[in-house]
Amino acid sequence: MKMIPSVTNRELDETFIYQGLSWQPRITSRGDLGITGPFCKRCNVSLAGGVVKCWNCNADYSKILDSDLVELRSKAHKIYEANARSKYPVINFDIPPTSLSHSTTEDENFFVGYKFGQEKGRKQLHIWVGEREKDQSNKDKVQLVIDVDKEEFRHDQTNKFPGEIIANAKIVFKKSSTDINYEKIVEG
Repeated sequence: MKMIPSVTNRELDETFIYQGLSWQPRITSRGDLGITGPFCKRCNVSLAGGVVKCWNCNADYSKILDSDLVELRSKAHKIYEANARSKYPVINFDIPPTSLSHSTTEDENFFVGYKFGQEKGRKQLHIWVGEREKDQSNKDKVQLVIDVDKEEFRHDQTNKFPGEIIANAKIVFKKSSTDINYEKIVEG
């Protein structure tokens, strides 16, 4: 059933479950986010006004609703906002500025470079190595990605396979290390 928007509130077309109850976000007349509810999570009947047992399906919410309803609604509001924020890209200003943020060295036959920065709020180091070609493309280089925060080491699969240029790569993190012999992978 679609709610007809009123002059004061506009219900959003979604509900969410928090603490075993159903809640519905709304936009207030001032444009702020508000939360309506609680509702029965089985049949969405309103449990407002001190109702602890659903009159429609007999679901008992007395253990959940014995606490302060205003505080419970406030927590549901905060959880909903946190979930919405979790979908935003993360920019991490805690990473200290460094003069080693980007560099490339090259000659007429080869190039090597690196870039240290962040992606999705995580510190990452990108290293690329390649051969100069007349018609340069992504397939003429290897790009290695070191995710410092996740302690992961991988290569960009849209570029050349690392074993075609690099024989071995060893990365040592704080808690783990990775040692890859690309010669064995290419031969095997």
